[in-house]
Amino acid sequence: MEAIVYEKLEAYSKYVPDVVFEKWQPPQALKALLQFEPDADENIRVRIAPEVEFGVPSEGPWTELGEHKTLKLKWLAKNYNRLGNYLHVPHGQETPPNPAEMRTDLSGIAKTLEDVLKSSITAVTLAERVHFTCQVCGQANLANAEGVRKTGRAFCINPDCGILYHATEEESGWKLIPEVSYFDCRECGAAIRLPNNRLAISLAFKCDVCGSEHIVVGRRWSYGTKAEISRQGTDREPKESGLRSSLNSPEAGSA
Repeated sequence: MEAIVYEKLEAYSKYVPDVVFEKWQPPQALKALLQFEPDADENIRVRIAPEVEFGVPSEGPWTELGEHKTLKLKWLAKNYNRLGNYLHVPHGQETPPNPAEMRTDLSGIAKTLEDVLKSSITAVTLAERVHFTCQVCGQANLANAEGVRKTGRAFCINPDCGILYHATEEESGWKLIPEVSYFDCRECGAAIRLPNNRLAISLAFKCDVCGSEHIVVGRRWSYGTKAEISRQGTDREPKESGLRSSLNSPEAGSA
């Protein structure tokens, strides 16, 4: 499983940091691959034929270039974890796996992997891409443009970062805003930016200005009407709701 997924990622090695191969399990790596190519977990036949007229689909004759076979993300996550459970040594009250069920599962997994290994094309990469550098960690990233258009999202593939971006396409190009929240340092008042995907109760973080250590002890959300938000900072402030904490409420930010 690892060999299949990492071989496909090699096609994007220029944009994939070494830490991905060191830290990520195949399901995580395939999820990153799907950002590059949304159809990366689909079986595809590739063939070509000359056009009779520009822009008009050809009627053939077709020349087969090969077939791309791969693993579905859902299947990979399920069976990678299943193999891990079989390799795990039962202890305490845990029940060891049934040998007959394990044999059936392993035979099915082996059959699927054999079919994928017969693929004549390792990776298919024909799509338009969005290139961006993570504003938090500096990692070079790319994402499939059509996939970003559909979801409005992209994420940093650095396993130590993983920040999500809100993406919009404008006439001048793509605009990507990191999904972050801002906290005011309780000592010096400096703004501390934290990625939303890291926010959790008991998260510890430091102020980059004075070095004061902080910890998240609760949550508090801000909201308002569309009219209020459009004139935010003028006559009315968004109301707050939710859990109270000793930390200031995070507010939406951009970079």
